[in-house]
Amino acid sequence: MSMERRLKIEETWRLWQKFLEDFSRFEDWLKISEQTAAFPSSSCVLYTVAKEELKKFEAFQRQVHESLTQLELINKQYRRLARENRTDSACKLKQMVHEGNQRWDNLQKRVTSILRRLKHFIGQREEFETARDSILVWLTEMDLQLTNIEHFSECDVQAKIKQLKVSHCFFCVKDRMLLKTYLYYNYQLKGLCLALVSVEEDKN
Repeated sequence: MSMERRLKIEETWRLWQKFLEDFSRFEDWLKISEQTAAFPSSSCVLYTVAKEELKKFEAFQRQVHESLTQLELINKQYRRLARENRTDSACKLKQMVHEGNQRWDNLQKRVTSILRRLKHFIGQREEFETARDSILVWLTEMDLQLTNIEHFSECDVQAKIKQLKVSHCFFCVKDRMLLKTYLYYNYQLKGLCLALVSVEEDKN
């Protein structure tokens, strides 16, 4: 065997060893990461748990993206081996690289899906909290307005009914998100108007 051929074989062996060591480290990380992504707490969980999971998987997503540097290095090493005809005849190295790329791609898609689900759940909860706070403010304003008209206004019954109708229209258009609550108060307003008319008729 010529010196040149022996040197090429030794260099090929070193390149293989480096490739296999790097791929082994990457695969170890990949296995742990796949297990982490396999069982997320992203469905039927408490709001506080979902918030913690969101932080956890946002940090995890950064790790996945950072691991792309290592994967690209492995791909670069394989391309050099293939370009210089230093790969194995059984294409084992090619299969390893292909599976590594595919598994990383599936992992990052999985993490993206988990984050999307968590953000959707948290967003729904926060929208609900915002709507609830708005409803409480709206109900307080409505109650105060009705109390002022019913008990502190010196107007006659017809004027009070007119004021109630004006307030009714104002709160109706104020916030369409409160439509259901508005319908409930619409019923209450009608009952109050009928009661005022009944009182007036009794006086007459």
